[in-house]
Amino acid sequence: MSEENVEVIERAYDAWNEAGVDAFLEYWAENTEWRSIPGDPVYREPMLGRDAVRAYLEDWTDMFEDFRVEPVELRDAGQEQVVGTLRYSGRPRHGAVKVDSLFAAVFVIKQGQIVGGGEYDTLSDALEAAGLSE
Repeated sequence: MSEENVEVIERAYDAWNEAGVDAFLEYWAENTEWRSIPGDPVYREPMLGRDAVRAYLEDWTDMFEDFRVEPVELRDAGQEQVVGTLRYSGRPRHGAVKVDSLFAAVFVIKQGQIVGGGEYDTLSDALEAAGLSE
């Protein structure tokens, strides 16, 4: 099952980058729980539900002309969890310098859907949140 969970995340990001946020959200459970990194530009308290995640992601896409998020590395963390290093990039609508930065995330997968998790500044923080170490 663990490799299947990694594949869910890969397919979800492929869908986003090919068809947009709505295609990405098809991989998320309606009652998902997600948290963003405290202090990020569009920080939200823990988000409850797919619509809250959609609003969060749309805030990001609205800030950039060509916003993308791509997995750099995904690994099975056991207990229905996938830990990933992800890259986000794009050109801010009100800036000239392209952004290209890494962050980490923990995804909780049940029955082929993302049901929870959150974003972290570093892979080390994400692994710790998943109960692992580097």
